[in-house]
Amino acid sequence: MISKGAKSAIMAVLIASLMLLSFLLRKQIRNSREPFEIQNEFNTRADIALKDLTIYQTQKGAVEWEIHAQSAEWFDQENRVAISRARAGMTARPGLEIRFAGDRGTVNTRSYDFTLANDQEDMKVEMSNGYTILTKALQWNNRDREIRSNDPVRIIGPDFSISGSGFLFKAPDEELSILRNVHVRFDR
Repeated sequence: MISKGAKSAIMAVLIASLMLLSFLLRKQIRNSREPFEIQNEFNTRADIALKDLTIYQTQKGAVEWEIHAQSAEWFDQENRVAISRARAGMTARPGLEIRFAGDRGTVNTRSYDFTLANDQEDMKVEMSNGYTILTKALQWNNRDREIRSNDPVRIIGPDFSISGSGFLFKAPDEELSILRNVHVRFDR
C-alpha cells in the first residue's frame, strides 16, 4: 500500500502539473488571438499583387495568345496589369506560332493589348516558320491583331537578314514590314 504521505506528494505533483499545463494553455490561447501581420513583399500600390500569373486571351474557344509572368501587379482602376519576367506565345494562324520573352510589360485588361520589353539585350521573337526578330520592345494590338515596334529591329531568315527601325507584323495577312532605314543582307 501507498502511504498517506506518498499519496499527498503524488497529489501535490499532479495538481502542480495541472496548474502548469493550465497556465501554458492560457498563454497559447492568448497569443493565438493576437492579430497576425501580412507582409507586403511586393511593396506596391497595386490592387492585387501576384506571382506566377498566366493570362490567356481566347477566341472561339481557342487560345489566341498567352503570357506567363513571374510576378504581376493588377491595377483595377487603370485597367492594366504590370508584368515582370514574362514569356509570351501566340498563334497568328494555325501552324504559325510566335514565342518571345521580356523583362517587363503591361497588359490592358479592357482591350487585351499588351507591351513587352527588355531592359538590356534585344528580345528574341521566334516564329515557327523559321524567322527570328530581334528588338528591344514590342506592342500587340489585339483589335487589329498586329505586333509593332518603333525600336531598331533585325529580322533573320534562312538566307538573309533585314535590319532597320521599327516593324509591323499583321497577323491576319502574315505581312511583316520594316518601317524605316531598311538594309538587306543576303547570305550565300
